[in-house]
Amino acid sequence: MAWPGFNSRTRSCFFNFARKINNLWKVVKMITGVILAGGKKDFINGTRKSFLQLNDRTVLDYQLKELGKVSREVMIVTDDPRAFLPNVPPTVRIITDFYKNIGVFGGMHAAFSLAKAPYIWLAGSGMPFISSSAAEYMVNQLGSERYEGAIPVIDGNPYPLHGIYTQKALLSLNQLIKKGDFSMASFLKKITWLPIRDWPEDISKKFVFSIQTKADYETAKSEISTNKISLLG
Repeated sequence: MAWPGFNSRTRSCFFNFARKINNLWKVVKMITGVILAGGKKDFINGTRKSFLQLNDRTVLDYQLKELGKVSREVMIVTDDPRAFLPNVPPTVRIITDFYKNIGVFGGMHAAFSLAKAPYIWLAGSGMPFISSSAAEYMVNQLGSERYEGAIPVIDGNPYPLHGIYTQKALLSLNQLIKKGDFSMASFLKKITWLPIRDWPEDISKKFVFSIQTKADYETAKSEISTNKISLLG
């Protein structure tokens, strides 16, 4: 069919754009985005990592925006819902651990149990540079039903707190919890996961950066102030 006023290059660009939008919409319907925000280590200088300021925004502001780009729903798992309620839109689900005092497994269990979408994208509360593009890429790579998750491997290290998981991973998680084994290393040995080592050039590997110390916080602020990373662009 001839399109008046459209040459072949224009038509090709249009169809490529439409294809990308269609693929993104498919991904959006499949992901629950989750922020794990809780525990004694969730504070820097007495402030929750989620509420640390980066320029005129908080880490939470950035995470919610980035999660929202590809997520059917966004959840926060926290031991202090009251701290988050005034700071998030009503569309964000705030839930708490069923299993208390077992570290990150408590948040993962709650998220895997209550997520409405088939894929769960986990993010730690101290990760200001999470990437929706990376999450979308991992979902597209996952494909096979034999995997319970896809996890970034950067410089030889796995980063489970920017991983994509299927709800099948809940069975393995439950088995470890019942044994009293709350080790992330044990979880990675237990599940069948796809390591994602090769990344498109337009995806910065800084998405796995996590604020764990005061020095990390200063590094994050420096990255923003020098425009090495653009937040909420």
